[in-house]
Amino acid sequence: MDFVPEGRRDTQFPCRHIHLTERGETVTTFYEWGTEEELEAALQKWLRKTIEELEAGDQARWQTA
Repeated sequence: MDFVPEGRRDTQFPCRHIHLTERGETVTTFYEWGTEEELEAALQKWLRKTIEELEAGDQARWQTA
């Protein structure tokens, strides 16, 4: 839920409102205006970036402990 914008956390499918791109495109955006391939590419890029950021944060915590 940390990735879901605060105003969207009470929606039926909050994960569809996570900003996947720098332009603020979400799963919902791609469902409405994009293709399945565009959605998959954006989601893959977002997941890789998010995992890298989380891992970097963990490494920083381990180094300071």
